[in-house]
Amino acid sequence: MTTIKRNRGIVIPTPEQIDLPELESQGRFWSDLLANPELLEKTIFFNEAAYSEIRTLDGKRHWLTGRMELTAADFWQGKRQTESYTVAIPVGGQRKAGTERMFREPLLSVAMKELGNRPNDFPNLRTVASLRAPDGDVDIWWGDDILELYNAEKTLEEHRALGRAFGYREDRILRNYPDPWWKRLPKV
Repeated sequence: MTTIKRNRGIVIPTPEQIDLPELESQGRFWSDLLANPELLEKTIFFNEAAYSEIRTLDGKRHWLTGRMELTAADFWQGKRQTESYTVAIPVGGQRKAGTERMFREPLLSVAMKELGNRPNDFPNLRTVASLRAPDGDVDIWWGDDILELYNAEKTLEEHRALGRAFGYREDRILRNYPDPWWKRLPKV
């Protein structure tokens, strides 16, 4: 397995292109979120687009719901993406646990091998069937076992505890609490 070490982490597989705007965007996002951004130097960025067909979809939106109406033919007309990262940030500093969601083969095997080769950065490595994607996807976890806290209804204190376990900056933890995701849904 060939990898490339950049100033911010390791990219697997080695990119064929020089310009990687999505990777740079991910680096900025995590640098802003983590209490210990130096962990990005040991982070592994798995480019999912190298292991599966990911396309930008353009279809017709329903005028009332805002949902996109797609057919199977629409998938193949979309532009193939070359970047789509799943990010494995090691434990260290304030970060006690980590997870990345919804892996499928062959990327799952690649990720488990790479993370397993670094037991100090990714201790207590394990997989869990993804609760949020019932299609056989697998979540990868490492570090402290916080799965019960992760799946629980979140009070303010539980939300803080989860953010702290993931090593997020205190001011960033509360920025998304409570997460008003339901407000972003299209009105019906």
